Amino acid sequence: MSSELRVETDDAAALREILDWLRRDPELRGTAVRVLPAPPADGAMGGVVDTLVATFTDPAVVTAAISSLGVWAAARARRTRIRISDGIREVEIETGSRRRAEEFSGRILRELAVDAPTTDEPPAG
Repeated sequence: MSSELRVETDDAAALREILDWLRRDPELRGTAVRVLPAPPADGAMGGVVDTLVATFTDPAVVTAAISSLGVWAAARARRTRIRISDGIREVEIETGSRRRAEEFSGRILRELAVDAPTTDEPPAG
């Protein structure tokens, strides 16, 4: 079974940056990441907001993608608002607020109700 994350923003340059960022992430190798153009509004030449769609077959890779988005958001100095959706729930974050990557990633994980894999091992014995 596959799942999707959708990322939307009014800033086309930011969406291209996110696309490039996710495609270069070695943990996301093999993940289908593409941009779907928004349908044009009546009388308009093109869509206003494009949507980046990442399709996953492994739930652990969803968490890696969200962590990667958190790092991108924390590194972005310019204020940009992005919306991340799993098709059911949506979270909106704003970059440029000097938050740490873990804060962005944690908020996205919580609001999309994604179970982060744990690295805790049971005690030996």
